[in-house]
Amino acid sequence: YVTLVEGTNIAITVSPDEKTIVFDLFGILWALPITGGLAKRLTDEFADAAMPNFTPDGKSIVFQSYRSGNFHVWIMNADGTGARQLTTGAFDCREPRSSPDGKRIAYASDRTGAHAVHVMELASGKSRLWSKVQGQACQPAWSADGKTIAFAVDKAQVMTQAATGAAADG
Repeated sequence: YVTLVEGTNIAITVSPDEKTIVFDLFGILWALPITGGLAKRLTDEFADAAMPNFTPDGKSIVFQSYRSGNFHVWIMNADGTGARQLTTGAFDCREPRSSPDGKRIAYASDRTGAHAVHVMELASGKSRLWSKVQGQACQPAWSADGKTIAFAVDKAQVMTQAATGAAADG
């Protein structure tokens, strides 16, 4: 057994019922009771998985993986089974975040030439450009009502983008 008391560059997500933490460590996703205890491995060593995020119903986890040679968005059951790749292509798709209604996933991708925020409809698997700004957009986060996404630009500025297409400084 190994006891972890500190880490660097670790992303975590808490289940909606606040009973489980899922975190990335050394490219593997792990689940841990929020009260502590033994961690359960959710992904294998080849996933190079990071940036986990629970869906609002707690049944699934979206994450980024470098398994295919580029970062792509994946989804799996909360117990680590049923992993499937949601994005494809010769570009990076990373930092996925599930919408408050669980129907969409926001993520950053460089498919437009610079990192911009895209949104995928889970039912159809189709993605659309949500926001393209001067600079590199990353780390999207949904508003509670799902109508706005905040994101970092060049890791120096926070902006928001409404579904109507109007950008505003955050």
